[in-house]
Amino acid sequence: MRRFVLAFMWLSAVGGCRHEAPPASAIASTPSSSPTAGDVGASRGYPAAPVSRRGDLLEIVGEIEVPLGSRLQLAQAAADAAARNELAKAIAVAVATLELDIARTDGQEVTRFGAEVAQAFISGLPPAEHRIHKRLDGPGGGALQVIAIFRLPLAAARDLLVRGLGSGASAQPQADRMLASFPEAR
Repeated sequence: MRRFVLAFMWLSAVGGCRHEAPPASAIASTPSSSPTAGDVGASRGYPAAPVSRRGDLLEIVGEIEVPLGSRLQLAQAAADAAARNELAKAIAVAVATLELDIARTDGQEVTRFGAEVAQAFISGLPPAEHRIHKRLDGPGGGALQVIAIFRLPLAAARDLLVRGLGSGASAQPQADRMLASFPEAR
């Protein structure tokens, strides 16, 4: 289990981040309320599910909250890592639930294979779009909600999955089934 957690922590850090802090005018203030994460996602225009399909796009969302006055570059990098971690978890679940036609019966072997597929996928992600919202309630007078959204065409996502699955004849159908396993955004 420890290796599994360490693998996902390492995968979250793959693909170094370079960010520029947005201007202060790009930070939106929200009234003091405590909506659920799904409500926040729907009201902000990103899916409530961390990994979902929207039309011909795959969207991966990571979200964190940091105290007011925190460094935005670090917060954006942490939101990116959260999104990559959500993607790695979703790919690991998809790999584990698919009836792959390879002789991998050992649970650790399936976990390792899922991590390899996730690493191949994560290394090909485009830069994330960032959204920052200021919450004016809570302890310490408020917080910044930092959201990272990776968007890529389903065709590119399929190619990344095929690359991670290997060059077998069954890689394309398996990649299609994995993409279909991700929920459709509303």
